[in-house]
Amino acid sequence: MEAQGKDMLGTILARRTTRKFLAQAVPDTTIVQLMQMAMFAPTRLGRRPWQFIVMRKPEVKAQVASALHLEADYAAAPIYVAVLGDKEATDAWDLDGGAAAENLLVAATAMGLGSAWIASPVNPLWDKLDALLTQLTHKPPAMGLVGILAVGYPAEAEPAHTEGEVYEQHRVHFETWGATRGK
Repeated sequence: MEAQGKDMLGTILARRTTRKFLAQAVPDTTIVQLMQMAMFAPTRLGRRPWQFIVMRKPEVKAQVASALHLEADYAAAPIYVAVLGDKEATDAWDLDGGAAAENLLVAATAMGLGSAWIASPVNPLWDKLDALLTQLTHKPPAMGLVGILAVGYPAEAEPAHTEGEVYEQHRVHFETWGATRGK
């Protein structure tokens, strides 16, 4: 395997959910690079429906954290990123936004940052959160909320995943349901 491929696989293994963040600000140049990496995500039909709102103001983050009932450690992240998708651009706005969010999470790891996906549509508070973001950030109604990510410098180093830690063969089916490699 090429060195670049090994580096990428290592970054994926190293990506962990950060639960405690340092109070250290994330520089604008780093934020811009994260957004660039997010926008390299694959997108259905090249529609690129994503938009991002970077939230750094303590009072805005406090309202979002309160709405989500976040633990103090998550609430202390220096930035929150709302990942949005243009509902009018494509039916796949949420999938494309999810791909962009994953790119951002992996890029954060590669850049020495920690991250956590702190809100997603399965949260029962989702509609209230969406309304709050519209109020706080002036998010247009056509922009659907994909998720909110917390990003910052991790307060604690987490060990990388091991290759066998989360792989479960019974979740992989070859050709037909239940057919695993070796059968």
